[in-house]
Amino acid sequence: MTFYAIFLTSLVKRSWKETNRYANWCITKNGGDRFWSPVSSADKSALIGIIDIMGVDSKPEIADDWSTYQTIRNDYIANIMSHNRYQKLMQYFHCNNPERGKEAPLYNIVQPVLGAVFIKSRECYSMHRQVCIDGSIVGYKGPGSLWWSPCNFYQMKTPC
Repeated sequence: MTFYAIFLTSLVKRSWKETNRYANWCITKNGGDRFWSPVSSADKSALIGIIDIMGVDSKPEIADDWSTYQTIRNDYIANIMSHNRYQKLMQYFHCNNPERGKEAPLYNIVQPVLGAVFIKSRECYSMHRQVCIDGSIVGYKGPGSLWWSPCNFYQMKTPC
């Protein structure tokens, strides 16, 4: 499955356009940002890919991906985009018109993309019969459910 199977080209273009619009709106409102340059479609695709990688390879601090220490650094992320560029893109990241609905909830910033990605993800992946659910996610309320009980460390259908 390719990147564009879930993140449609139209979504990437829309978020690129809205991010540039939001950056211009903020710069006009706040008096300038000398470090900003408009987002290209390659920047936007790279940013979404970096966010995806950071979700899998999490670090204590975001800046650790660009660390000078090789054991902490993520070369793939560091070679795609500089830390300063990443910070600027995240500062102005937007998927919706910034002037629409100032009283709208905060998730309105990314809602159009999240909704479309959710739909495309469901189309690309169908749930199979055997799905593993981590036992620590399933809450257990029953005999021996006190915090020190060994039953708390087993899944619900496992006998104590």
